[in-house]
This record gives sequence, C-alpha cells and structure tokens, in this order.
Amino acid sequence: MAIGKFTDKVGDAKDAAGGMKDAVLEKINESLDEFNEAIPAIKGLGFAVTDLKVNLGPVPEVSAKLTGTVASIEKEKVQEVIDANQDNKFLVTIMKGLQTASNVHTKLGDLGFKGLEADVKLLPPGVKVEFLK
Repeated sequence: MAIGKFTDKVGDAKDAAGGMKDAVLEKINESLDEFNEAIPAIKGLGFAVTDLKVNLGPVPEVSAKLTGTVASIEKEKVQEVIDANQDNKFLVTIMKGLQTASNVHTKLGDLGFKGLEADVKLLPPGVKVEFLK
C-alpha cells in the first residue's frame, strides 16, 4: 500500500516537472518571438546579430550579441523606434540601452572607441554594452 502511494507521488512529481518544462519552453518561445520582431529595428540602426545563446535550466536564459558602431546610433531614429513601439517592452529596452551607450560614448570624449557590442538578455531582460576600439 505504501509503495502505491509513493508511486503516485512520483507520478505527480513527473507531471509537475513536465508542466514546468512546458512553461519554460513557452517563455523561451515568447522571448524569441519578441526578439524576431525587434530585428528589423536593430538592423535599421546598422547593428548585426552576431551571437544567440539559449541556456536551458530551472531559470532559462536567452541572450543575443549585437555588434555595430557607436556612430550608427542615430538618436532621432532610436527615439522614433521607442515612440512607435511602446507596447514592445523588449525592443524599447534595447533602444534605451543603445541610447544610453551613445550618451556615455559622448561623455568619454576621444578615447578611440568606435565599435559597440551589446549583450542583450531576452530572458531575463537586460542590456549590457561594451565599447570596442
């Protein structure tokens, strides 16, 4: 009798794990859909997607590396994208990250940084920028 209850509990745990797996995959798919929607705006600023990583685990991670030049960040164009896509929080986060990078670059003066690499995390969301010579 106790073995039957244990078997039921194991079955319940497997069902719960399967449900979590489905939820994780659904979240990854949603993030990738949002990223695909953002690609035209990213390319429109002269940036290329040079890397895409998906890390599966209890806390999934999806990230992409965008590479371009600081000079290609046209502030007016970035602001237009932000204004036109207020409902796409992911795209707005990327654009604000690039906007901030451009502002920081201006304050750095002439240190010779021309390139920019943005590590964009889709899941969990965030943007990290690195200036390149």
